[in-house]
Amino acid sequence: MESSMGILRVTLKQPVVLQRLESHRSTPRYSRIRVSRQQYESIVTPPAAGIDQAQRIDAWNSSEAPEDRPCSPELRDIEVRLQQQKKKPLKGARKKPKIDPVVVDVARRMVSLGKRSKDSREALLDEVAPDSSMCRQIMTYFDIHDAMDMAVELVEWKTSRGDWKDPKEATVLWTKVMKMQSKRPCHAGCALKTYDRMKKYDISRDIVSFNTAIAAAATCGKWKRVEEIRTEMDNAGIQADMYTYSSLLGGCKATGNWKQARRWFTEMEESADVVPNVFHYTTLMTTLQRGGVWEESIEVFRKMEAAGVKPDVISYNAAITACAKGEDWEQAWAIFSAMRRDGIDPSTISYNALLSACERCGQVDRALEVFENMKKRGVECNQVTYNTLISVCGKSGRFETTMKINQDMRDSGIREDAFTLAGLLSACGKAGEWKKALSFIQEFKESGIMPNIVVYNQLISILGDNLEWRRAVAAWKSMEDEGIAPDIVTYGAMLSTFEKAGKWRETLDLYDALIDTDMEPNIYIYSSVLNACEKGRQWDRATTLFKAMMERGDQQLPMNSIAVLARKAMYASPGVLSAMPDPLVSAAKTVVESGRAARSYFSSIKK
Repeated sequence: MESSMGILRVTLKQPVVLQRLESHRSTPRYSRIRVSRQQYESIVTPPAAGIDQAQRIDAWNSSEAPEDRPCSPELRDIEVRLQQQKKKPLKGARKKPKIDPVVVDVARRMVSLGKRSKDSREALLDEVAPDSSMCRQIMTYFDIHDAMDMAVELVEWKTSRGDWKDPKEATVLWTKVMKMQSKRPCHAGCALKTYDRMKKYDISRDIVSFNTAIAAAATCGKWKRVEEIRTEMDNAGIQADMYTYSSLLGGCKATGNWKQARRWFTEMEESADVVPNVFHYTTLMTTLQRGGVWEESIEVFRKMEAAGVKPDVISYNAAITACAKGEDWEQAWAIFSAMRRDGIDPSTISYNALLSACERCGQVDRALEVFENMKKRGVECNQVTYNTLISVCGKSGRFETTMKINQDMRDSGIREDAFTLAGLLSACGKAGEWKKALSFIQEFKESGIMPNIVVYNQLISILGDNLEWRRAVAAWKSMEDEGIAPDIVTYGAMLSTFEKAGKWRETLDLYDALIDTDMEPNIYIYSSVLNACEKGRQWDRATTLFKAMMERGDQQLPMNSIAVLARKAMYASPGVLSAMPDPLVSAAKTVVESGRAARSYFSSIKK
């Protein structure tokens, strides 16, 4: 339809969202409609030359009084049509259920009475006398408002009255309470108590009740309880179905029990009544890769393909993530390509999993290729995408590329976090940009992003590599002021910093402080302290360290460097040989006599 002035044209084929009408006693309803620019443009073609469409919309919305609004016939005609045209529901959309105002009133009154007014709530229920249908609606309200105790109280009240038209009504209500509780991990234990109440009140249990209870017990990691419920299920003559195994595998996934998940899946495969579907395979794959057995996760994926079960995008994502955990970027790339060939569009999670595989294997060029492919295909890049890309570029020494990606992240409006900062510091460390690293720390702090222990460990290492030991000490103190306790990596970084700067006294003092803690020194810490002993000619102290290292049989000792230190100690103080362990003395003498013989000796030790 075109207006008489020929300025605006209304297109009625496009769906229009009705505007909210504000009540006004003295003016027509259509004059109070507020039209957004997007909705205006969705039904109106661009106006003729000389007419500023945006200004007309802003003028209409900004004017408070109806008489001040530009009420041309064309615009008023659009307003009337906005008011009259109904919103068309989306095809296949679920209709919103009608809410009974009585149900909402009763539920609100029960919640408002609080937990201490149980008698008042029971009196309210006696007055209303809700039937089973109304009880289900009230419980839905409780579910939305996280009032689990109220739901239990309601179903117990209904059970105490015993006015069930059908015994199945009790089963449905009690099972609904269990479902409400079990879908919240913190209330999974309460779901088991609800199951026990069902047995106490002699409420019949169906397959849904048993599956819900099994899911709750599995989520809590109570596997003996799972077996008990399975036994009760068998005694009731109810066979496990696909949802039973979904509950079992889901619980294993939540608790990380990959061995139990593997047993349940094997039982399901051996069952003649249940055939594993894509959900079962995918859940097992995810549980296995999270448990560190990524090879088995890939085997399950191959088994799923051989069984004729078509993988979905979640299955492919789990397989790619497993490859990333195993640092097998080539297999991850092959699975990603297979997903594309199968006609499945990779999601952001798919691309992020592939990026993670490239990052773990140091494949920076491949990672950049994945990133460009994402942008080319219009796939959303999120925080994980940018953090992974910044990490791989930073570790590979691509300083300028890292800075460019970080700027792209900011321009895209994606919030940075501590993982972003850690990736940026990796780039600074590779490039020797310790000043830039300190600048990033200060910048992130000002934006409310506080460094974590990983970031501080990186910063201390960067400063140590650049002989900025005083700044490293300041970073240590800043970390402690923020309530972050140093870990073994922090001690190792700080000891290395002191040793590189020639501060052997500070190195030994910090090592003594480490010994007073519960942390065990590692081989890198021993190496730093031994080098400090060499620089300070502290041979007696070095001998003590030698003995401590020889007593540790759980790690490979750097015999080359130790033997060289022992040789220096022998030259400086021959009497110290009597205090050295025999293998060390032999190694030191071998170094003195022949370098070739020493290399052969050390090779035999390594073998």
